[in-house]
Parts: sequence; C-alpha cells; structure tokens
Amino acid sequence: MKNVLLSAFLLIPFVLFAQEEAITSLKASYEQLITAGKSISDEALTEMVDFPDGQKFSKRSVMFIAMSHVSEHMGQMVAYARSNDITPPWSAESEQE
Repeated sequence: MKNVLLSAFLLIPFVLFAQEEAITSLKASYEQLITAGKSISDEALTEMVDFPDGQKFSKRSVMFIAMSHVSEHMGQMVAYARSNDITPPWSAESEQE
C-alpha cells in the first residue's frame, strides 16, 4: 500500500512559485475562505452538500473541515520553519522578550 501511495504522490504535478507569489496566493486563499464563511447565513449552514466520495455533510461541517485542514497546514509550516531554524513571525515577538 505504501508504494501505491508513493506512486500516486509522484504523479501529482507540482508548480513552484517564487516566495512573493506563494505568499500572495496563500493570503488570497485565506481571504476567500474568510469571505465565504462570513457570507453564509445561519440557516444555510444546515444545508447538506455532497462530497466527491459520496458522503453528505452540512455546510457547517464543511466549514469546520476547512478550518481544521488549514490548521494542519499551518502546523506543518511551523514545523518546517522551525526545522530550518526559522522563527515564525507570530512567535518572533514573544521569543525576543
């Protein structure tokens, strides 16, 4: 199974960005998620949507899934930065005190 997953991973096309492009793209994606979250009414959060794997979730659940997914990526970025001796900006102030 591990080899199958690795093979599938290697088939994914990668696009490399310059640092500024990556930061701009990341900020835009966060803003899009925040805007979408703010625009949904309480009533609409109970509506069900289909996921590609055939499961159904409420829009509220989809928002929670998106937030936890973003948090996972943030944790990975922090771990990667720290493993390269880079202090994340939000930690820099507290570490200087």
